[in-house]
Amino acid sequence: GLLRDSDTYVLVEVEGQRQRSPVVQGSVAPDWEWTAHFNVYGSSGMKLRFSVWHEGLLQDSFLGSCFVSVAELCDRGGRMSLLLQGVDHGAIEVFGRVEWFGDSLSAAEPGHKVRT
Repeated sequence: GLLRDSDTYVLVEVEGQRQRSPVVQGSVAPDWEWTAHFNVYGSSGMKLRFSVWHEGLLQDSFLGSCFVSVAELCDRGGRMSLLLQGVDHGAIEVFGRVEWFGDSLSAAEPGHKVRT
C-alpha cells in the first residue's frame, strides 16, 4: 500500500506510450497537477493505465494501478475516481480531456491526485 511520507509518481500508459509525472515528495496524498499528452490512433476502446510508484534510493516500489477506457472517461465528463488495484486502500482521481479528430485520439490530458 501507500507508504508513510512516500515520494510518489504516476506512470500513465496508452497504446504503448508511457509518460511519468514529477515526484511529489513526502506525501501519502500527492497532487501531481501534471498533464500528459498522447497522440494515438485507434478506437475509443483504448485503455489508459495509471500506476503509482514510490521512488526509492535503490529501487522504486509499485504501490498500485488502475485502468479506464477512453470511452468511459469521455462518458463521465472527463473526471473519475478509480480504486487502485494491488493495495489495501487508495484511489486516484483522474481529470482528463480527450480531443477526437475523426477516428483518431489527438490528446488525452489526465491530471492525477491520489486519495487514500
